[in-house]
Amino acid sequence: MAIGYENTLSFWKANPPDPTKQPISARLVEAYLFRTELQLKFMRGIPGAMDEIVRDYPNVSAEWKELAIWIAPSEPNYQARRITEQNEDTIGDFLVAQMKMPYSQAKALLKSLSKGTKGAPNKRPQTLKMLDAMVANGWSYAQVAVRMCDCGNRSHNEKCRETIRKRIKELDALLARYGILYQRGTPGKK
Repeated sequence: MAIGYENTLSFWKANPPDPTKQPISARLVEAYLFRTELQLKFMRGIPGAMDEIVRDYPNVSAEWKELAIWIAPSEPNYQARRITEQNEDTIGDFLVAQMKMPYSQAKALLKSLSKGTKGAPNKRPQTLKMLDAMVANGWSYAQVAVRMCDCGNRSHNEKCRETIRKRIKELDALLARYGILYQRGTPGKK
């Protein structure tokens, strides 16, 4: 399992998003890599690191998963990772017995790992590209709709702009949770 995390680190370190053309993607990948490195430290059982991670980042696995669904589909050989009942029991036993984590905390962590997320997962990478374009180019929703709408129609109207606004609003909520701030709109305007 650690090999998958190491491959993720290698991939994104070798292929980082361009912070000028993809400012939001670059920040999400930074947050994702930080959590990937924490996962590796935890899995390797580095003395002291495990206690620090459990104390300071109790939801690191859930956060890693949440970030992965926005950026990982562009990774080669990416497969959604699901926790089976057997894996859940093994992880739970490890957290309680070896990590001395309270049962209620381990249970909450496993629940957060198992639950799905809202929204259209197949649209998330495209939504991220849209927001990158808005920020990098100072585009409006109308400009994004004309240039990037994936509805399949030849022309794009208010409905397309509203759909894009809703999708970006979901991404904005994620960015706010991770403290990723940005300025949208024409350069120099909020």
